[in-house]
Amino acid sequence: MNCQIFTPPHIVEQILNKVGYVDDAVRTKTIFEPSFGDGAFLTAIVDRIIDYACKNKLNNEDIYKMLDNVYGVEIDPEYYQLTIQNLNAKLLEHGLGYDWKNLLCSNTLKYNPNVKFDCIPGNPPYVKIQDLSNRTKKYIDGNFKYGSGNTDLYVVFFEKCIS
Repeated sequence: MNCQIFTPPHIVEQILNKVGYVDDAVRTKTIFEPSFGDGAFLTAIVDRIIDYACKNKLNNEDIYKMLDNVYGVEIDPEYYQLTIQNLNAKLLEHGLGYDWKNLLCSNTLKYNPNVKFDCIPGNPPYVKIQDLSNRTKKYIDGNFKYGSGNTDLYVVFFEKCIS
């Protein structure tokens, strides 16, 4: 994809702190990254889960339950695969494996999860409406309240995440 700009790690940490994904919340909060790109948020989330588990002497089953609360979507197949590989490598350092069933290579705008999320941190795509394909514009116009006219993609992402 064009125009991909990724969130620096120090900003990721600040955002996760602001949404309350800290301390005991890591154990129970359901979290969704709607456009995970290079996986900056997911990497920090997994780091927090592992740190929390080590600090509290939790077992692997507890870690897997926390990982089950992590959701994400990425439309770019190359970044999707890269992120999965990086997350697997991170878990392997701790002798863990995971199938990432809640991380999808898909279009967030068409994603309809059967779960409500406690927090949705992230950096939405900032794509001008003029740079979208006619097919995407038509889909947005027909499926989103704020998708008509001269709306940039990030506005539609906000609407999707709020709903």
